[in-house]
Amino acid sequence: MTKVYIVDDHDDLRFALKYRLKRKCRTTTIAGESPTAEKALSEIPNLNPEIVLTDITLPDMNGIELVRRLRNQCPDTFIMVVTGHEIERYRAEAMNAGA
Repeated sequence: MTKVYIVDDHDDLRFALKYRLKRKCRTTTIAGESPTAEKALSEIPNLNPEIVLTDITLPDMNGIELVRRLRNQCPDTFIMVVTGHEIERYRAEAMNAGA
């Protein structure tokens, strides 16, 4: 089973991502979820997910900064930025941060 952790401040989007992953990826389990970067930073190292899906705009910290911090704490975790923002604007910054 592949463990996924979702970070997004919109409840509906977290629900939709969980629903889609559970329905389409039967070998995937949701390790956890968070509406804030700080909560994610405190939970992810203990839950040890293989994949983290994060938004860029979070209430307490920019998602790019979250990626940087997670990269230091969990160097083997695959981190993917999932956003409604124009991705071209953030692509290089996210990749340089470790996404």
